Amino acid sequence: MREFILILFSVGMLSLAGCGGKGEVITLDLQAMKPSPEAGEGKMDGTAGDTSVKGAGLSVAVGGFEDGRTEAKRLGARQHLWGGESYFDVPDSKPGPVVSQVVADYLKLKGWKASPAMDGGAADILLSGKLLDFSANAESKVFRTNITVKTRMTVEAKNAKDGSTVRMTLTGDGSESVFWFEQEDVQGLLNEILAQNFEKLLANTKVDNGLLRLK
Repeated sequence: MREFILILFSVGMLSLAGCGGKGEVITLDLQAMKPSPEAGEGKMDGTAGDTSVKGAGLSVAVGGFEDGRTEAKRLGARQHLWGGESYFDVPDSKPGPVVSQVVADYLKLKGWKASPAMDGGAADILLSGKLLDFSANAESKVFRTNITVKTRMTVEAKNAKDGSTVRMTLTGDGSESVFWFEQEDVQGLLNEILAQNFEKLLANTKVDNGLLRLK
């Protein structure tokens, strides 16, 4: 009897995994991940230290991120076990403003004086970018769902003091296999990859005489 109940339960779970939510749009809530204590949140040159000196007091205005993807409609799709798709997206189907806000929030978490450029006011650095690849996909199989995310973006930081610029291309991808699909798993993986990208930006730049420079 126990084996029979277990079989019925497994079949029911697989049916839900294969059929539930086909054609729906799953809106992902992307947010800046709080840096871990091990990440080293010190000086802007990447060394450990007090976060209060991060950026040496420079203010950063984060401008828009242009959506330069070839497929600029949705982020990707979830392939259901027995056919059909659900689609991943962000609010208003516009990842550029979402990434811009995530960048500003991440910099603030790292101790920088950062805010969206639309907030107005002069800033020492204007940060903007362009999304070249920004995708999330999931494929449900028997007893597992494989999740993959990819990001590729160009970033430009312009110093107001002398008009000089720092340009960088940030790429990242990740994959994860989970037993039972939850949209939070996709959100979490994409947020993690974004945080790694922005960490690369900070790790490869420094402040020199009030200007942001490449190391």
